[in-house]
Amino acid sequence: MTLSAEKILLVDDEPRLLTALKRRLSTEFVVETALNGNEALAILENDDQIALIIADMQMPGMNGIELLQQVRRRWPEVRRVMLTGNSDQDTAMAAINDGHVMRFLRKPTEFVELRRAINHALDDYSFARGGDETATAEKPDEKARKAFMSIISHELRTPLTHIIGLSSILQEMVAAGQTDLSEAYLGHIRTSGEELLSLLNRVLFYTRIISSTVHEPLVAVSVAACLKDAIQPYRGEIAKRNISLSIDCQHDGVTFLARADEVVMALREIISNAVKFNRNGGHISVIVHEDETNVSLRIADTGVGMPESTVARAMEPFRQGDEELSRQFEGIGMGLSLAHAIANLNNGQLTVQSVHGEGTTVVITLERARAARQTAAA
Repeated sequence: MTLSAEKILLVDDEPRLLTALKRRLSTEFVVETALNGNEALAILENDDQIALIIADMQMPGMNGIELLQQVRRRWPEVRRVMLTGNSDQDTAMAAINDGHVMRFLRKPTEFVELRRAINHALDDYSFARGGDETATAEKPDEKARKAFMSIISHELRTPLTHIIGLSSILQEMVAAGQTDLSEAYLGHIRTSGEELLSLLNRVLFYTRIISSTVHEPLVAVSVAACLKDAIQPYRGEIAKRNISLSIDCQHDGVTFLARADEVVMALREIISNAVKFNRNGGHISVIVHEDETNVSLRIADTGVGMPESTVARAMEPFRQGDEELSRQFEGIGMGLSLAHAIANLNNGQLTVQSVHGEGTTVVITLERARAARQTAAA
């Protein structure tokens, strides 16, 4: 049997268990082992072929969740699975939420289930890295599209992992007659489902607007109403992270020519980035400027910013500005690209200025409705 090219790293403080698992898995996979978190990190630092880490929860010095958090931060491409004998629901929640594990498996687990989890993880890893070997032969657009699809695959799986993992916990609680935390778990499941739906809607919206040849006409749209709709979904996160928000709009009657649903989507992408990449206690300012012909919305944040070299790339379809940063913040790198496309489709423009370590300013400019009417009348 041909062994998988990718390596698996097993981490457990029980030597006999490690030996047994390695013996079973080595017929199909290349397996490395470590007895604790520090050993695992040392292996990862010296071996770039590790595709999957399977870590026990209870280990001396550094527990499994702490280890997987470090792996996620330093090697985000490595897939993560938790294997533990701890049946505490809080542990499972922490593994899912903090370690961002793909699967949460309880000891003892059936070998068939473990093997299935490994194959799924390696398939995901391979898909994310698809085309690396033939990258030089591919057209840039095709490479970018493959990279984008691998990111979509990962981001779809994240909320799905939460839903599946939390549902499993609920099943165990019901079987054990425990119902005290059921409402909280159901709330987490609903939130994950809403995140998944939001992601799918964004992707479908993006696909629709860039592929359609027929669009609804531009009409006079209230700037204040668009801003209100765009900001509302993020007010909770803004308050939670103590980010201050200021809005400077000359008056409520400012209007521009646009398709309201598209502009709201563009503004949400910009504001989402301003919140996501901001620092706790940071600031977001929204300034509306109106002149005789145009209305401009300037959205500035005090976040991490981007190097100048990545700004243009961030607005290309299927591209990310800073790929490592986007992975760290669980983003799919579609925000500025989508907002830029929407601005163009609404006869406007979008510009970005960013300073790495200081923040980003995005300006979206659209035609003033009154100016358009006056031009038509003349």
